[in-house]
Amino acid sequence: MNELLNLKKIGEGQDSEVYSLENGKVLKLFRKSNAGKMAIREIEILKTIYKTGINIPKVYEYVCILDRSGFIMEKVEGDSILSINEKKPYLMVKMSKVFAKSHAEIHKFEAPNEIPLLKEEIKKCLKSVKCLEKEIIEYTLNLLNELPDGNNICHGDYNPSNVIYDSVNPVFLDWSGVSKGDTTADVAHTLLIVKNGQFPPNTSMILKFIFKIGRKTFANIYFHTYQKYNQLDLSLLSKWEMIRAVGRLAYGGNDEKPALLKFINNFYKNRDQGEVILF
Repeated sequence: MNELLNLKKIGEGQDSEVYSLENGKVLKLFRKSNAGKMAIREIEILKTIYKTGINIPKVYEYVCILDRSGFIMEKVEGDSILSINEKKPYLMVKMSKVFAKSHAEIHKFEAPNEIPLLKEEIKKCLKSVKCLEKEIIEYTLNLLNELPDGNNICHGDYNPSNVIYDSVNPVFLDWSGVSKGDTTADVAHTLLIVKNGQFPPNTSMILKFIFKIGRKTFANIYFHTYQKYNQLDLSLLSKWEMIRAVGRLAYGGNDEKPALLKFINNFYKNRDQGEVILF
């Protein structure tokens, strides 16, 4: 344990912790002791994404400390957009525009063949949901089959805590959920997170208060700004929101579930009405 006690923790998520190292490097360490395959897979994905030219940290090597797997990568200077909103709430409008433009720029990249297919990953997720009626799951799986496959990079967890901004070039973190697919699905997922996602561990009460008030504003500006760079089909977005909402029941936080279930049941109830229902 001394190996970790001597390191400064600079970030954490549901599955991992990040520690500062010397020489401009950081250590990402997974919480579970059986995460070796997960760590190796993420290293491979990061190396693949790095080759595309998208601005991400360079990854160096796999490590195992006290039966916990992880890897060493380049340290990124700057604050996350989430943190900037906490420190300087008056920049929320600017940050939401940066957030949207950056997402649209990521979506311009065609996905390498090594990246998993989005629809296949979602299908696995939908089949693991236990808190919905079987008929809703089957409907969602059929709906998924009807939607476009897509061929571009989808980040998979694009949210304000995963975008580091130093006033010049945003850097994008946490590519463990990256896939090849329809970018509208990625926008739908981001909207669910921004509007309703559970906060990372140890988020300050100040930030929770600020973002609880500003969530709708941030999401609306993100939505309208994104469309300046990549026009969205609202009917398609609505269907992807339904699918991603069902999926988040399998891995999202418990705080998210009431709003997700309300949206899912409303969408399913009105599925034959022909109206566009957005989260």
